[in-house]
Formats: sequence, structure tokens, C-alpha cells
Amino acid sequence: MYAPYSAGEMRLRSQMTIECALEVPERILNLIQLSVDADGNSSEIDATTLPDTDEKQALAGRLREAFNSYGSDKSSFHNYHLIYGSILSDVSVSRVMEIGLGSNYRDIVSNMGPQGRPGASLRAFRDVFPSAMIMGADIDSRILFSEDRIETHFCDQLNPSSMHQLFSDCPGPYDLIIDDGLHSPHANLVTLTAALPHLALHGWFVVEDINPDAAAIWKVAQRLLPDAYAGALVSGLNGLVLTVQRIH
Repeated sequence: MYAPYSAGEMRLRSQMTIECALEVPERILNLIQLSVDADGNSSEIDATTLPDTDEKQALAGRLREAFNSYGSDKSSFHNYHLIYGSILSDVSVSRVMEIGLGSNYRDIVSNMGPQGRPGASLRAFRDVFPSAMIMGADIDSRILFSEDRIETHFCDQLNPSSMHQLFSDCPGPYDLIIDDGLHSPHANLVTLTAALPHLALHGWFVVEDINPDAAAIWKVAQRLLPDAYAGALVSGLNGLVLTVQRIH
């Protein structure tokens, strides 16, 4: 893929191949940025502007209370209740999947610390959507659990086969799939690729806690989405959020 398509001394061709592999992603980002700047879509949506109806505000309020009650940081440290209240107000939520349960073991990357409460947001979604089945997944098998209308499973976000196996074992379609796992673009992209085919019509895929410095990567991802999906970057409290909806 990255080797020069021409003749030349092997050592120099090998060196150029490595340089190409390292530099092409940045060059593509720069090219996409030119396109984004040209059509004026370079800014993100402010999460605080999303709940623009009484229904959205009411659902956001219920989610905030549930998140706080179970110890989730989705509203206390972030303002994601505004996002979920807005995108889900017109959706009949019957099936939810969240990747990343919030491990409280320090040997796990992106852990919540010893005070973390694994599965807090799963319980919040269960309470707010009383007819929904809530699925969760995490690489830390020590925090997996099962409760009324909640099932959790092992998955490794860095392994595409593991992610596809998760959705094979827990088939959709899903009205909401959340990536709240490693918070790393390469892991997020594995989840995005595996999850999109399992969204219900008008269902949503959400990547939480995106580093603002990585916004260009997600502008590229938006441009590459299949026609059946529409994406947007939302500026939340302490991070960006990617939202993708299956529109047809």
C-alpha cells in the first residue's frame, strides 16, 4: 500500500515506504481539513443548544438524575445528559449497548479509579427506559455482572474479531450503541466499524470523551460514513462527542 510504485534500490525504497506509512494519515487529515473549511462545517455543535423542546429537556433531566444517582460521570463531569436527552427523545428505546463499563481497577487503561462504579450508566439507562434491554461490554472480566434487564460481556476494542464476536453473541438491532471504552481513536474506529451495521433505523451510535485535539480524525470519519448514516461532532463539557444516526 505504501511502497513506491516504481523501481529503485531496496534500502531506499524500504525507508520511503516507512516514511509514507507514517506521514500519509496526517496528509489525509490536512486534505480533509481543506474541504471542511471550504464548506463551512468546521465548527462543532454546542451540547447546551440541543435540548430545544420541552420533551428533550424533560428526558435530559431524567437522565441527569439517574446518572447522578448511580454515580456515573456522564452528567456530573460531562453534560452528556443533554446530548442523550436530545437524540433519544423521538426514539422508542428498546435495546442499548455500551462499550466500557467503567473499571475501578488501576491496571486497566482508562479506568475510573478506585471510587468508580462499574455499570453505573447501564443502570441509569435501564431506569429511564423501562422497556429496554441493556447490554454492556468491557475488557475487564472482573467487573462483568448480570441484573434485571442488564447483561454484560467481554470484548477487546483493539481486536476487530472480538468486537464482531460481541455483536454476533448479542445481536441487534440497537437503538443506541455507546463507545465509552478506551477513548483512543484507533479503538473507537474498531467499534464504529463493528457497530454501524447493528443500528436500528433512526438508531444512534455515540463516541464519548473525544480529545478536542483529535477532532480532525473525526471530521474524516464523518466524511467516510456510508450514505445510510449521518454524523456530527458535539462539543460537550470536558470533551467532544461523535454522534452518528442511521437515517435510512
